[in-house]
Amino acid sequence: MVAKAARTSTGSRRSRTTPPRSDLCAIVEETSHWVAVVWHAAQRRSISPLLLELQAEVDRYAIARTARVRDPLRHFAQLRLRAGLSRAQRGRYRAAHAAAFRYCRALEGRFPRRSDLPGWLRELRGFYRRPPAQKLAAA
Repeated sequence: MVAKAARTSTGSRRSRTTPPRSDLCAIVEETSHWVAVVWHAAQRRSISPLLLELQAEVDRYAIARTARVRDPLRHFAQLRLRAGLSRAQRGRYRAAHAAAFRYCRALEGRFPRRSDLPGWLRELRGFYRRPPAQKLAAA
């Protein structure tokens, strides 16, 4: 199916079937949060806001890599924080972003080829299941 282009209020053209990149990122982040909260509750574990943000950043990278985005680390190049966040919230987002970048960059070094997918997935699954202190230490 060929998508028809729609003109937005800014005059740019985009597909009617493809939401803006910011919408996709928000969907990934909120889905990551929801899944993490549910998984941790099922394990009778708590999860901090910092770990929710860390996991969401790792999940964005994982989706980009499995979607074969040319540079799956690209979203780490700049962090855009919305206005109105408290100092603590800004600090939490920055800390999660930096830790996730370190972890994902290390993954790219350890698993550089597409053929490394089984090992890469094993590592990501292990990271997801780690206790908080181990997760933060790994990142």
